[in-house]
Amino acid sequence: TESALLLLLTSYTLCLHPSQAEVTETIQLTLSIDGKDLSEKITLGLFGKNTPKTVENFKTICTGEKISETTGKPLTYVGTKFFKIMPRLMLKGGDVTNNDGTGGESIFGPTFDDENFEVVHAPAVIVSGGQAPNTNNSQFYITAGDMSFLDGIHTVFGRALDGYETIEAAVA
Repeated sequence: TESALLLLLTSYTLCLHPSQAEVTETIQLTLSIDGKDLSEKITLGLFGKNTPKTVENFKTICTGEKISETTGKPLTYVGTKFFKIMPRLMLKGGDVTNNDGTGGESIFGPTFDDENFEVVHAPAVIVSGGQAPNTNNSQFYITAGDMSFLDGIHTVFGRALDGYETIEAAVA
């Protein structure tokens, strides 16, 4: 007997490699180890056309211009640490409330929904670091290795343009 396989396309998602996504603005991060600033800054290109809300959240927390609704203090990455380092894979940081990976807050309230998954994971991208679907806050991670297993789970919203060697050294 013959059996037929019927495939029906019900939807599709345009997936872009990070090098194909348009950088709309840049942010420079200065990292320190034991209180001493590293000489090489990390320049991140942000994908404001693909992920405008996620970029706005990250950029505003970088500048510290928004006041927390819960603490009354500025939401800022200054003084926060990378609380999770996975060798050869990624750095995770951005917990502006507890500084240990258990907290975080967005400029839109405690959390905000995933925007989209148009841009895929690759080394040197910056990604929203929510704990579950639609739980984005201030946490983010920067990849150093293949994290394609997270495609469709976390929103990629930028990539390292300069200073990638600093990221690689941190996860070595």
